[in-house]
Amino acid sequence: MRYWNMKLDNNGPLVSVVIPAYNVAEYINQTIASVREQSYKNWELIVVDDGSTDRTLEVIAESVKQIRQHVVVHHQENGGLSAARNSGVKLATGEYVYFLDSDDLLPQNALLRFVELSYQNALDVLSFSAVNFADDSYAMGDEESTKRRIEEYDEYYDRINNQICVSSGEDAFISMVNSNHFVPSAPLSFYRKTLVEKTPFYKGILFEDNLFMTQILLKARRVGIINEKLYKRRIRSGSIMHNDAHDYIRRFASHFVISEELRKMLGDCSNHVYEALESIYSRFVALSMDDYCKLLQRNQIDLLNLNQYELCRDSLVQYQVFYKTQLANMHVKSEELHAENMSLKQDNSFLEKETQRIKDSWTYKIGLVITALPRWAKHQITK
Repeated sequence: MRYWNMKLDNNGPLVSVVIPAYNVAEYINQTIASVREQSYKNWELIVVDDGSTDRTLEVIAESVKQIRQHVVVHHQENGGLSAARNSGVKLATGEYVYFLDSDDLLPQNALLRFVELSYQNALDVLSFSAVNFADDSYAMGDEESTKRRIEEYDEYYDRINNQICVSSGEDAFISMVNSNHFVPSAPLSFYRKTLVEKTPFYKGILFEDNLFMTQILLKARRVGIINEKLYKRRIRSGSIMHNDAHDYIRRFASHFVISEELRKMLGDCSNHVYEALESIYSRFVALSMDDYCKLLQRNQIDLLNLNQYELCRDSLVQYQVFYKTQLANMHVKSEELHAENMSLKQDNSFLEKETQRIKDSWTYKIGLVITALPRWAKHQITK
């Protein structure tokens, strides 16, 4: 293992900062500036423009002019966040990879801390917390409501370890899930590039970070977790995390695909991690079933309306079989629970009759008389 004083030496490992960008002309300059101003200087910047239709590409070109480090600006047809990140990884030459969302910011010492902690602890993954701030367009009706919502986000992104905790990837995953601190957000971790190359983002779905972070953690040999706010997340109404909230077709397809991938992982995982992984799997099964029920209620189960969603069409056909199987299983379980309930009622009725028979017996009545004085004396003492 190599050690050096990272605060004095900027000739440390090369970090590839990957920024996927789509229609963020208003924010991308600030994001790039936060990378340019990093105290740690051995980094390269890879910006992937995912088919933007506004001035994003023009703003990127202007912003990177002031950067001395190696910069790659890659333009591609719109393929979604996963496709853009995967393209960035292919272009990366660093020992470590970091994914920065195109409307968020890095504190000035972020890359330095990433490298310090990762190198000193020989980490494959370093997970940390974030501070959230509201964009002007993100108002919850009044200042107090907005402040309260930001505090909720801060609490959600917090980690439980104020000092760095290092463990295996499996143990880190179990700890996060069991403590309810599993935060599936790619920008809230720093990665060894060789690990990310083996774990591409699943293309064409929403909520891709849930699957990616699960896979990454279970593959990593050493993971560090620290409750240090090394990321500034912008909360805005038009961001990725607020888009498509009512698009139940895409939501359903994404939840279902993730649940299917997690189900496959359950078949290969160790007994050690099975329970934690199963809890994540069960969550996505429940989410996909909820989305499916909403589609039924809205009469949107029509394959002809899904031509633009190849993934959704395939998923829906699979899910109709899955949904019917789940309903059948629930019906069987319901009958079993009903039979068990009837049996318990019969047992309870028998116990009530037996209790009454005992109370009506002379033996019980004589016992009450014999114990009356001791019980009265005990009551007086405890007054």
